[in-house]
Order: sequence, then C-alpha cells, then structure tokens
Amino acid sequence: MTILPDKPGPTRWEILTRRPKGTPAPRARDMARDKDRLYDNKLEAAYADYLEAQRQSGKIARWWPKPFKVRLANKCWYEADFMVQALDGALAIHEAKGFLREDAHLKLKFLAKEFPFPVVMIQKEKCRGGYIWKQTLYVP
Repeated sequence: MTILPDKPGPTRWEILTRRPKGTPAPRARDMARDKDRLYDNKLEAAYADYLEAQRQSGKIARWWPKPFKVRLANKCWYEADFMVQALDGALAIHEAKGFLREDAHLKLKFLAKEFPFPVVMIQKEKCRGGYIWKQTLYVP
C-alpha cells in the first residue's frame, strides 16, 4: 500500500490576490456600458452619446466606435476611439482624452503624419451651466 502525497495548497501569493467569487474581472468593471457597447471609460460613453445626437440632428453622417487598431512601431499600438464621417464624406479620427500624456500626444502626431485622416482630440471642459467638448486638430 502506497501513501499518496497530499495535494499542495495555494501559495501565499495566490491567497492574497484571489478575487472573491462573483466579482467581475477588473477590465469589465472599469468599462462604461452604453446599451450594447462597452467603452473604455465614461468620457468615451458620453462622447458617443454626443456623436449620436449630432448624427440624429443631421450634423454628421455616421460614426463608428473602435473602428481599427494600428501598429505604429515595434510593440507600439494605437486603437482609435471613434471614426466620424462628415456630411461631405470626409473621415476623421476622434480621440477622447480626459488629460493628455506625452506618449499619447506623440502617437496622435505620428498618426496624423502617417495616415490620410485628420486626427481630432476631444476633451470635456466645464463651462457655465454644464460642459463643452473642446476639439484639438492634429494636422500633418
């Protein structure tokens, strides 16, 4: 008769980092939900509502959330937040940012230089009685 060794239990690290049952994964918890779509943050969800209102009022033709992902360099990727089509058919990339880090600024400049679309950075600013969408255009 052989005695089998006991199954080893979880390590101390596994015990400390274990999530309680029923809690969502961190990525899903941080995302903002708008009907059937998931956005990376509440700012993008609010801008999506703004774009839909613009489309319904006839100021833009169409818009798409997360239309593509582009490789800029080795291990450096950029995923566009929105692609917006104007009434004349011109396409533009819209990037919603709460604040601008230096690497994001460099990526947007590079994107505007290398690709045929104008890049518009969108920021939400407080004004009297509410908020406005401030637009910064990156041109080659």
